[in-house]
Amino acid sequence: MVWILAASVLGLLVVWRLGHLIAGGGSGGGVPTGAVSTHSRSPSTTAGPTERSVFAVFPAQVRGARLELKVFGLGNTPESCTPADLSVGGNVRTVFHHDCTRLESPASSAYFFLVRLTNRTKVTVPAESNGFVISTTDGRSLAPLDAAGATYQRAFVSTDLLPDASVKGWITFDGSTAFIPSSLSYRDGGQTLTVRFRGTWA
Repeated sequence: MVWILAASVLGLLVVWRLGHLIAGGGSGGGVPTGAVSTHSRSPSTTAGPTERSVFAVFPAQVRGARLELKVFGLGNTPESCTPADLSVGGNVRTVFHHDCTRLESPASSAYFFLVRLTNRTKVTVPAESNGFVISTTDGRSLAPLDAAGATYQRAFVSTDLLPDASVKGWITFDGSTAFIPSSLSYRDGGQTLTVRFRGTWA
């Protein structure tokens, strides 16, 4: 009888100990080595890395993390300037104007590109005329001419773009030494948006 009682008490102790461990009441109080915790972590709010450079081929527009850049294919207006045409897939488009004779032009040798920046975010983003750069087929990189106080129509004006707003205007480059552009880029913070010119120049 004593042996039966002792066996019963021992059995109860074993059952109690197993239940205590299963409930997490072991000496460590945590997950055993090799087990996987089911505790969920808050998802990271840090965005992935932004591509440092994005591009499109003219006449397509290029979309960056914040801004969208468009270089317009122009017509023969104004007639006082010489159009520079590019044949793209059988279509001829005027990429820029040069050799302008109008008095309000900053210089007769300036190359004029009509561009647009569009803010695709929900916050205000700066759009700066000095953020543009032309790369040439002979390996040069040219900054735009200073358009401050420009009297010619539609000069690109630096501004702070509200959400979904756009700014459009002429960006001019010094063409006193003739060049053929290979691309036009805009530096938006740590990212560069580039429109490449691929085709046959007329």
